[in-house]
Amino acid sequence: MVILPDDLMIHIFAALPVKSVCRFKAVSKSWKKLLSSHYFAITHHSLSTSQSFSLQLQGPYNDQEILYASAENIKDLCSGKKTGFQLQGLRWIACHNGIVCCLVVSETEGSFFFIGNPLTQREFVALPKLDFHVRYNSFGFYFDPINQNFKIVAITCTETGASLIFDSSIGEWRCPRNQPPNDIDRRWSVVSVGSECYVYSLYTLYLQGMDHLMCFDMEREEWEVIHTPIWLASSCSYEIQERDGRLCIIQLTVDEVAQAQIWVLLQDKRWQQLMKTDLGQLGLHKLEELGVEFGEFRIHPEFLIGDTLLLNMNILAIDGHSDVGSWRQVGWWKVQYNIKSGELGKMVQDAQTRFFMYQPTLLTCKKEKDGKIHLG
Repeated sequence: MVILPDDLMIHIFAALPVKSVCRFKAVSKSWKKLLSSHYFAITHHSLSTSQSFSLQLQGPYNDQEILYASAENIKDLCSGKKTGFQLQGLRWIACHNGIVCCLVVSETEGSFFFIGNPLTQREFVALPKLDFHVRYNSFGFYFDPINQNFKIVAITCTETGASLIFDSSIGEWRCPRNQPPNDIDRRWSVVSVGSECYVYSLYTLYLQGMDHLMCFDMEREEWEVIHTPIWLASSCSYEIQERDGRLCIIQLTVDEVAQAQIWVLLQDKRWQQLMKTDLGQLGLHKLEELGVEFGEFRIHPEFLIGDTLLLNMNILAIDGHSDVGSWRQVGWWKVQYNIKSGELGKMVQDAQTRFFMYQPTLLTCKKEKDGKIHLG
């Protein structure tokens, strides 16, 4: 039998998806030792062309489960598989370089951040209990696989909305080296994209509109104002997310015509329009099968994943018990819209699912005997 040198074996295995590598670990003790080494994990992370996944939070807001699914072939919104790690009280997650940061809130024990790899770990590492409150989507996460350090930036639930950083190199929370150019408060949201966190206020957006976001570089800990490609008007609905390692803004304008526009932020901080289309003429007639007319629903962007734009539709009806004839919600649906073909796909009623982009890795998180957190 020909025995290949370790360097060649590593080169071959580094091109395989995470799931395939995990299967090969069971072939022999020598393969398990090789494929479990820190050197191989780093090499695989830098060379692998593994397909992207989506992580999904499913269930009621205060107690959700983590699921995963391929990001390239979303056919069934409810087809995600549970990850090995599950914890009661899970509120929100942020992902970077295959490692996930989870905010978990317990009514009796308080709030904690947990760090780990959802595809390879059943137990995550818990950071010390927080002595401040964080709103569910008001934190960002950054992981450097070379230096094996990570940072969490969190906007605290105080009137001033102070930002704090957990720095794994010192194992504690501290103030960032630079403060934001504009005031922030506890209602601001954070989207993690690579080594940058984009911070914005949904409250301001839907109250009066806005024309910029703030960008926080997690490596340099410097702030920058990023002007949006258009005025973000309160009359429209938006989703701000990661797409292929870039910041993405989705805008839906709903009046007599439902129009969708999508922009991505390029590396040089210029905006590029990815799509502009009229949704009102591309299959919304299917709602007639539900007895719903065009003016009887509200539509919001949920997530852009691959070529699929997920839309939330709230079905409305006149409240017969109200003297002023106000609208009330009678149901809501998640709908798939293909941005290439312009076709609407499957509708799922009352699907309580939130989506996050995720790039699989073999890197893991564990706590050493001296209490230090090790990633690798």
